[in-house]
Amino acid sequence: MMPASKKSSVKGLKITQDECIWMKAGVVNFRLCDMNYDCINCSFDKSMAKIVSENQQKRSAGLELKTKKEHIRSWREHFSELDASQRQCRHMLSGRVAYKICANAFQCHQCEFDELIENELVTLDPISPVTLTSVSGYSLAEGYYYHRGHSWALIDYGARIRVGLDDFVTRLFGPNKELELPSLGDEVVQNETGWVLKRDNHRAEMLSPIQGVVTAVNQKVLDTPELIHKYPYEMGWLFMVEPTKMKKNLKDLMSGQESAEWMQNEATRLRNLVAEEYGATASAGGFPVDDIYGNLPEIAWERLVHEFLLT
Repeated sequence: MMPASKKSSVKGLKITQDECIWMKAGVVNFRLCDMNYDCINCSFDKSMAKIVSENQQKRSAGLELKTKKEHIRSWREHFSELDASQRQCRHMLSGRVAYKICANAFQCHQCEFDELIENELVTLDPISPVTLTSVSGYSLAEGYYYHRGHSWALIDYGARIRVGLDDFVTRLFGPNKELELPSLGDEVVQNETGWVLKRDNHRAEMLSPIQGVVTAVNQKVLDTPELIHKYPYEMGWLFMVEPTKMKKNLKDLMSGQESAEWMQNEATRLRNLVAEEYGATASAGGFPVDDIYGNLPEIAWERLVHEFLLT
């Protein structure tokens, strides 16, 4: 008998993560999916598939299977024995599609429907609505990870990472007219320059929050950079990466209460900086927050870059 359904919410993903497919099939007692049912790229699935392959070779050779591990069969064999209504496509399980029954024996790598969904997912904006909280007048998106250089990282479909700018920095430098983003296949490294913002004759290098290989670039922000200013956590995302050190990188980023306290401190530092140039009255809450640099030109661009982007 299969164990009772258990769920776990994974920070960053906008859907509820459920039982691993191996658990749903009754092969393992307990395992929660942390890959959004992207079995093709799942290390656990690959390990289990290796065990299944070794067991098949032993059976073919006529060897006696003695241990419980040696009797493990593929989850696909178990699922093929289920009623059709229970053979749910992994994209239905993940919540990406409302209804789809697998008609391909769960051979996702040979499935045209799976390929179609995969191709569409890499260019989608983060699932709306994004829940925002206000900290000292600047918004933070819940479930996002933040870098101290004011970029963010969002765990997306298949454990890919989507990257963008936070609300603070878009208000600090105002609408950008041009961007320099990495190209497909480029590697970005955490705490090293990942892209460049441009305004007038100024450049601002920004540090990447994550290390990995770029798998998608948001063409919409290259065509219309103002999207970053208007929708920094949604349509204004920059690019997506296949992470190479995700767990290590995420430990060095901020989320939840820590990110809220950091943002509050950043807002205080900015007010103090404004007070240096314009006096205490300007920093008491009346100075503009939508385009700091454009409205307070006495504060040098280079100083803002050094103070808040850390470059």
